[in-house]
Amino acid sequence: TNSGIAVNTYTHLAATWEGSFETIWINGSAWQSQAQTAVTTGQTIAFRVSGRTEADNADWQGSLDEPALYDYAVGSARIMAHYLAGIAYQNYSELILTDSPLGYWRLGETTGQALDSAPNAYHGSYSTVSVSRGQNAALYADTDRSTYFNGSGFVHVASLTFPLNSAITM
Repeated sequence: TNSGIAVNTYTHLAATWEGSFETIWINGSAWQSQAQTAVTTGQTIAFRVSGRTEADNADWQGSLDEPALYDYAVGSARIMAHYLAGIAYQNYSELILTDSPLGYWRLGETTGQALDSAPNAYHGSYSTVSVSRGQNAALYADTDRSTYFNGSGFVHVASLTFPLNSAITM
């Protein structure tokens, strides 16, 4: 289904999964919700920013800025608050950290690792291909930078594995 996301425009995306139900959020509003039975609970998975797994070649193409991962389903009011803070840049990073993410990568580095701003320090390694770092930030008035992924690049967070038991938000 066409989401109506405009090209070259800031868009806040989130996805929540609670047991057997998933919701995709666009700019703070639920866009699509459905039952999801394809996830086998109890699995432990490694985490990649901008991609799913090393085997499926389904990586993100476009700019990413400020992705976060939570081990619970963030509620609709908080997802809307994240979106509103992003478009006004009203202490966005502080708001994200208040919600206790497992990991929060600002993706503003021009060299070195993708640093995790959350207390867990799950730093990641940028792939060496198809990643352009130091791009303009997505958030209004943010001096931090973003990263462009060209469909096959990613950030691998080897130290972060988590069980798919009950709920997550990305």
